[in-house]
Amino acid sequence: MLTTSIEHLVLCERVRWAIMGMAYQAEAPVTYAELADLMGMPTRGHHMIQTLGPILGELVLQDSRDNKPITSALIVNKSTGMPGAGFFGALQAAGRWVVPSSREEDRRAIWTCLLEEHPFIKQQQAAF
Repeated sequence: MLTTSIEHLVLCERVRWAIMGMAYQAEAPVTYAELADLMGMPTRGHHMIQTLGPILGELVLQDSRDNKPITSALIVNKSTGMPGAGFFGALQAAGRWVVPSSREEDRRAIWTCLLEEHPFIKQQQAAF
């Protein structure tokens, strides 16, 4: 359990650098499980989401506030090849994008735009 906001901010920055390093090396988004494994966090199910979700949401807020590329856009669900619903909720909460619906094609279009802000991601690989 995190006991201070300083610890939380440090963990967020560690996760940010892990995401950037992994995605840069792969030239593609990486999965939640790959990130969790690298960070020594639970790699499956509800525990993984409970652990990573707040951190990834905080990164969306920070990146939106600072008008930077959205780091959390580089993390995807292995099954769908896209970020989860929480990602799109965080985007909307941050005021970065208005997510018009829960339709996959709308979310994919928004996500593709966000990936284009990361020049090291090869778009053909990002399409899944």
